[in-house]
Amino acid sequence: MNMAQPREPVALSAEEKAWIVEFLQSLSEEENRISQQLARDHRGGLLAGALKELDLHETFIAENGLEEELSYSYYFLSMGLRRLAILMLSLHSDFPFPAITMPRSE
Repeated sequence: MNMAQPREPVALSAEEKAWIVEFLQSLSEEENRISQQLARDHRGGLLAGALKELDLHETFIAENGLEEELSYSYYFLSMGLRRLAILMLSLHSDFPFPAITMPRSE
């Protein structure tokens, strides 16, 4: 099979295009549901939790390396946590308590 190179156009069938559109619509709907939950979090707990979780994963990988079987799950987890942080910061201009803390140190 000949793989397309980055930025090289790929011919998709109508069925593939429909699947991609459906997937993106589902993704958008899920993000809208999550945004509603994030909008109600005026203390920044979800943001703090997401950043702590991301920090724990980054620290674990820095100390132990990233095994191949975990690379995909780590990629999706880190992408989701980063997106959650972006959404949270776009919904709230500030929090009554510090939501972002300094990185852990040993």
